[in-house]
Amino acid sequence: MLPLLTFLVVEMNAMCSNPTPMWQSTSSQLIRALRAERSQRVFSMRLGYAGNPVKNWEAGRRFPTAGVALRAAKRVGVDVAQAGATFQLSATRLGDLSDENIAAWLNGLRGRRTFVDIAKASNLSRQQVARWLTGKSVPRLPEFLHLLDTITGRVSDFVAELVDIGQVPALLDAHRKRCAAKNLAYIAPWTEAVMRVIETQAYQELTSHEPGWIAKRLGISNAVEQDCIEKMLASGTLAYSGEQLRPTEVQTVSTASDPKKAAFLKQHWGSVVMSPPGASVQWTGYNVISLSQKDLENVEETLKKAYAEIRSIVANSQPEETVALVHLNLLKWNI
Repeated sequence: MLPLLTFLVVEMNAMCSNPTPMWQSTSSQLIRALRAERSQRVFSMRLGYAGNPVKNWEAGRRFPTAGVALRAAKRVGVDVAQAGATFQLSATRLGDLSDENIAAWLNGLRGRRTFVDIAKASNLSRQQVARWLTGKSVPRLPEFLHLLDTITGRVSDFVAELVDIGQVPALLDAHRKRCAAKNLAYIAPWTEAVMRVIETQAYQELTSHEPGWIAKRLGISNAVEQDCIEKMLASGTLAYSGEQLRPTEVQTVSTASDPKKAAFLKQHWGSVVMSPPGASVQWTGYNVISLSQKDLENVEETLKKAYAEIRSIVANSQPEETVALVHLNLLKWNI
């Protein structure tokens, strides 16, 4: 069987930037979840402290740096590298969880987005963002989570890899909605595209919802449109606001967590790329190549970086004027 590497970009927006208190609460709850059944003093001692800083961290009076928090997670058995790998970048980028490697990992996630763009999206200063992403200064845990969410829109996915997300109430509701949207994508793939159309200015400027309006623009049947809307309404990811449909929360969703279901989705969107209903092909290209194994690995890494960069661009793109499908593939023949 031919090994196939496929990347599907689902265009969605990040959670809106939240005020600092939200990230402080998230950080305190995350530390508490990592502590588990240990006492605050025992946890502090396990992390190598003579005093009891965990007490202040959980109370929100002070916070550890991102590096201290992630190394603490590793100390209690959490696979932090695997958590980082959920963002489709090499897990080795987090390395030994040094401050330098964490900064490099974050910087890799931003792709070509400028420090100014990220600063505007996060309501942080450009100088702060630049210093954190270049490793010249070290963000505290709340700042790290805020920055990660601004860049990826998926901070709850990362936290859910570290601890039981139910122990982090500040992120729980948004994460449940993200999971609901992901599960919908598995059972009804067109829900992703229908939701993207609903988010556009063109739909929001309608005086009321028009059955078939979305279907016409996507090139799908009215029955598929209606089925998608009914499923989204039932899941709570979509609701009526007056006469129009509105997402309950605009989110970035990764559907890669279940390999078998993700493979189905890749096949679905791959067939759409081959024969796009109601769409024009904006750009396409291919190259049949022979190269060294090492260079093939470099090509794969380049595609992964492109994937991450596209996700980062989409995460905070405003205004929402159009809907597109980006589909990247690397196919290897066993010679």
